[in-house]
Amino acid sequence: MVLAWAAILGAALLGLPVQAVAVGAILGFLLLELGTASRITRVHLAAGGILAAAVLLISETAGSDLLAAAFRASFIMVLFASLGMLQTAVMRIKAFIEAGEMLVRQPPGRQYFALAGGTTLFGAVLNFGVLPLMGGLVKAARSQGPDQSPGEASPDAGHALRERRIMLAMLRGFSVLMFWCPLTVAYAITTTTIEGLDWRIMALAGAVLAALVIWLGSFFDKAPSRPAAARADTRFDWAALGPILALLVLLSLLAASVDAATPGGLVHGVILFVPLTALALLAWFEPKRARARVTQYLGSDVATQRNEVAVLGNAAFSGALIAALLPQDALLTGPGALLPIVLLPALCLWLVVLLGQTGINPLISVAALSAILSDPAPLGLNPTLLGLALVTGWGLTVGSSSAAAATMSVGRLTDRTAWQVGTIWNGRFTLIASMVAGAAITALSLALA
Repeated sequence: MVLAWAAILGAALLGLPVQAVAVGAILGFLLLELGTASRITRVHLAAGGILAAAVLLISETAGSDLLAAAFRASFIMVLFASLGMLQTAVMRIKAFIEAGEMLVRQPPGRQYFALAGGTTLFGAVLNFGVLPLMGGLVKAARSQGPDQSPGEASPDAGHALRERRIMLAMLRGFSVLMFWCPLTVAYAITTTTIEGLDWRIMALAGAVLAALVIWLGSFFDKAPSRPAAARADTRFDWAALGPILALLVLLSLLAASVDAATPGGLVHGVILFVPLTALALLAWFEPKRARARVTQYLGSDVATQRNEVAVLGNAAFSGALIAALLPQDALLTGPGALLPIVLLPALCLWLVVLLGQTGINPLISVAALSAILSDPAPLGLNPTLLGLALVTGWGLTVGSSSAAAATMSVGRLTDRTAWQVGTIWNGRFTLIASMVAGAAITALSLALA
């Protein structure tokens, strides 16, 4: 994984012809870990192999298509491992844990916004690790005091309602992370594929859209009519969020500096500086154990991520190959030909969400759609709005698909299935949020036309 990290940065920042080195290193990692990979991971990899065989049989540029798809998979896997190293460092810093505890101890009146907003901020740094962290803090906070509101039918009923409210607030906060955060895989795919996309404008518009969707979710938040008796609520403290905000701003500026000053893009800045920042944090906060932490992460923790990185990498690989097999005008024929071109971004958003409900990872659908529409300018499409539509669809899928890691994580925390969490709990909100977000992006398309 370290060799692949170095090769990806060497190719992007120095122009070295080492893409094959990155691909070879990742293949070596997969071969080493395949024996202990889960059955579902092997199924995913087998599906990717079938797609590769189809490209070999059909495409006239099979060699370059396969190398490009494999390199795309390599940098997604390296990005995930890099974010994992930052998560390892941050989870050991007391200030971040205390900030999370402050958020989960807010009273019902402001708890939804505190948890949704806090989760999206923490998620920018912790990625998928934010849901287990915040969920664990919720359980710890609840275990320290009475948990029933006066007038509720039973302790079990009150507990179930609060549990659902809290977990949905966290899930929606994590979902909108994809709208605005340049450190996510969603931005990595879109910013490196769609020509002419301005990630700064996309992040700013995505933040506004994220706030709109979180606010919309508050209408689905059914708070108890009266606060719980003897709750150990905490005053909201903006200063407690200072460390996480500072870290997020620092990482964004460092990544942006790579985008501005080198041939590489934003995602290469993330891949470069996220693990270096993790090293700095460990050296500062745990100087005596920093080397042991890094050794443990590279020596054993990366291997335990085998299933996640393999599935993510295969999704990126498959998405690129699907795009190579489909005609470049695939969305402009059939039903798509009946729609005005200004509706195409919203159509992409809805298509990503719809495919997600069938179990298709948004990484596959967004990678494919990004590649098919990689040069949207000749079509009269604004590339930044197209990218915004795709990452918005990705985020809404993350919070609703039963095949998404986020709904599975919340399901484990609540002893529910991912289908119950994504479809039963969050399905109606996702439908309405998809319509509102699609309408907002279409309005922007019309205004900029």
